[in-house]
Amino acid sequence: MQTRYAALFALAVALAGCRTSRTDDEKRWDKLHPPEDPAAAAGTERGFEAEAAYQEEGARAAAVLSDTDRDFAEQAASGGHFEVESSRLALQKGVGGELREFADMMVGDHTRANRELEDLAGRKGLALPSRMEPEHQRKLDELRDRQGKEFERAYRDAQFAAHDEAIDLFEEAARECKDLDLKSLAERTLPTLRRHRDALDDLEL
Repeated sequence: MQTRYAALFALAVALAGCRTSRTDDEKRWDKLHPPEDPAAAAGTERGFEAEAAYQEEGARAAAVLSDTDRDFAEQAASGGHFEVESSRLALQKGVGGELREFADMMVGDHTRANRELEDLAGRKGLALPSRMEPEHQRKLDELRDRQGKEFERAYRDAQFAAHDEAIDLFEEAARECKDLDLKSLAERTLPTLRRHRDALDDLEL
């Protein structure tokens, strides 16, 4: 009788162990599909909501920009890219002396100005074109075909024209832009453009 009870007890213990232990397949499932952390899920959801709100705010800001403000930003971006790319070309072609110093200044100053304009446009939800306007691209292509002194003169002439154009554009924006941030950017950039124009007058080839 005792032997029978002992056997029944051992069987009960074994069955209890089967109910509380997990199979290897169940353990692998748990590892591949961990329970979702409610706090982490809530944080991710809040992140999506914040990003959606940011994009919506940018879209509203872009929608309220006037046509004048949009045109200014796009034209300024194209002109700024031309200044940088034409000056990089000058450095690649090995210009020297004062002209090299001027080209270095153009790359530095206009790269910073371009970045400031792009950042501001981004905050307004305005995506600026990644390419220059056709007229600026045509001028850059013409410069690529020139060499030596012919290139130096053509580069200087292109910079004269580009800075006269930019000064007119930024002066108009400083007067007429409806967006106060764009208006302020135009006002802050004008002294640099005028300094560049004065430096061109002093260049001797």
